[in-house]
Amino acid sequence: MAAKGTAVETYEHLVRDLIAPRLRTKGFRRRGSRCFIREVLKNWQVVYFIAWWEPSPPKIVNFTVDLSIVSGQVYYFETGRVGLQRVPALNDMQWQDRLGSFLPDRADRGAKDLWWSLDEQIEGTETTEEPLRTVRGFPVNRVRDLAQEILGGLEQYAFPIMDRYTPDEALRDLWLAGKCRGISDLQRLEYLAILLVAIGPAQEIDRVLGELREKHREGREPIIDRFIERIESLRNWKR
Repeated sequence: MAAKGTAVETYEHLVRDLIAPRLRTKGFRRRGSRCFIREVLKNWQVVYFIAWWEPSPPKIVNFTVDLSIVSGQVYYFETGRVGLQRVPALNDMQWQDRLGSFLPDRADRGAKDLWWSLDEQIEGTETTEEPLRTVRGFPVNRVRDLAQEILGGLEQYAFPIMDRYTPDEALRDLWLAGKCRGISDLQRLEYLAILLVAIGPAQEIDRVLGELREKHREGREPIIDRFIERIESLRNWKR
């Protein structure tokens, strides 16, 4: 428990008392202290608050908001679990970005990350990808104003884009186009192979597996053969 009046307590109040209730009305369930999950079409949308501060005593808390999508089909293939039983790890996510990428004033400048700061006087500042360097004062004299800024960014900009890419068909089409967000190209191919077996089109499977084998020949990933064997086995079973 953070000491009363500290920046950490202010941050916890922001997430727990001001942001969490609004996210709950949008269908998000809280997991742990900083993670919120919403199930959509048997997939999951995840909002995760990442915070950093100096120890003893923490006078400033720097935090950002991570956004991700987890495909139920991919998650089951990789874990054998039907439901998302825990806070997802990075390798559970099939789509990932930061809230700052969606805010117009940041996106126009090509910025992909945004960190906010909270100090003991309950004042917020906006910072760059270098969390400790304040760029400009953010007009937040109360935590409630900062909560509205974050919630507004989520609801107006981030959630509509996440809704667009949450269906497996949308993720598949994104990956078929050679694009991905927040994952490596190798992960794109692996996840794509899983969805092609699950939802098609089946005629694309051989091409994708061929690209994976090429990466194996390049020596990038020795476990690809085992992954391909599993995909082939699943494909044969579905036939």
